[in-house]
This record gives sequence, C-alpha cells and structure tokens, in this order.
Amino acid sequence: MENIEKFQEHICEYFDKQLAKFYSFDVWKKTVHLLLAMPKNPEAHKIYDRYGEAFKLTSVIVDVQASSDKWDPCLNLNYIWTVLHTKIPIRIMVVKGSVSFVQVLSTMEVLNHFGETFDFVKEFGKVELIGVLKTQANSTA
Repeated sequence: MENIEKFQEHICEYFDKQLAKFYSFDVWKKTVHLLLAMPKNPEAHKIYDRYGEAFKLTSVIVDVQASSDKWDPCLNLNYIWTVLHTKIPIRIMVVKGSVSFVQVLSTMEVLNHFGETFDFVKEFGKVELIGVLKTQANSTA
C-alpha cells in the first residue's frame, strides 16, 4: 500500500505544479460555462486533457465547497491511466486552485495486479514526459 500512497502524493505535487501554470478562477468559470452549455463539452475537456491516451481525461466536474460564510471553487478531474495494458482510474480534487487530494480508485485491485513493490512514480514519469513533449510541440506550432 505504501507504493500507492507515494504515487498519490507524487501526482498531487505534480498536478499542483502543472495547474499553477494555467489554472485560475477565470479558468474555473470558463469550465463552468462550457459544461453548463453542454455536459462533457470537448472544449472543457481540452483545458485539462494534456497527456493523450496514456493519461486520458474521462470527466470534469465543477463544484463548490461551502462553509457558513463563504464558498470556494472546486474541480474534480477523473483520468484513466493506462500502464502496462492496465487501466487505472484516478481522481484529482482541486480546491481553491490547488490539488487537495489524489485518489487511485479500486486501489486493492491495482495492488493485487501490480504488487506491493511496483514503482508507480517511476512509471508515471512517462506520462510527465508526454506532457512536456506536448507542451513543447504546442509552443513551437
């Protein structure tokens, strides 16, 4: 279970840095408007889908976290990570512009399949590389 926990922490830090590059309240509002116009709006998905088929965005859900006197914008991003021909569902929760938590869904199935010693962080490095390459390709286009 420790390898999954390290992986979740790693993704949390990684996505926090990635979102900091482009995410703002205005981006959240744009996402809200796009999803209100059409659920599963491809334009809304394009904002957060930056890794291709290796780490595919499956849904974007906008929400708010409310307390008695204020509210904060929230975003729930769901991805499918394909690693070694296995699809792993991952949920990323963003609150007030930073990643609040990351959850590997069906954790026990994933652990049973890959084992306690599988290095998820190392394997996720491939997804990070895809993100870098796509960013470079888009900036030179």
